[in-house]
Amino acid sequence: MEISFVRSGGFVGPATQVEGKAVITESGGSVVSEKTGYRRDLTAEEATKLMDWATAAVSKGPDGTGPGQIRDAYSYRVQVLTGDGKNTELELHERSLQPFADWIRTECERIWTERVRH
Repeated sequence: MEISFVRSGGFVGPATQVEGKAVITESGGSVVSEKTGYRRDLTAEEATKLMDWATAAVSKGPDGTGPGQIRDAYSYRVQVLTGDGKNTELELHERSLQPFADWIRTECERIWTERVRH
């Protein structure tokens, strides 16, 4: 499974955009951001949870939260490519409550931290 994500929006818009990709295998996986040089290995446990959360998010479809009235909120464009070749695009927001959205937000913050360090 591959999960690509892009964070956009925020107070300064394009300046805070980050993107990354998680590749999940049977034994674990990794998350990379080519633009920042960020790379992190996933444990088998984290990879399994992430795959389960992504599968649930794809099955559920849009969560319907939308950006709400939060000004300058981030939004997250996510593409999930499953092992059978199915590609699903999701739009997540700051108000999205599912564990998958939490993981995406956290990983974007890690990538952002790496970006500002360099």
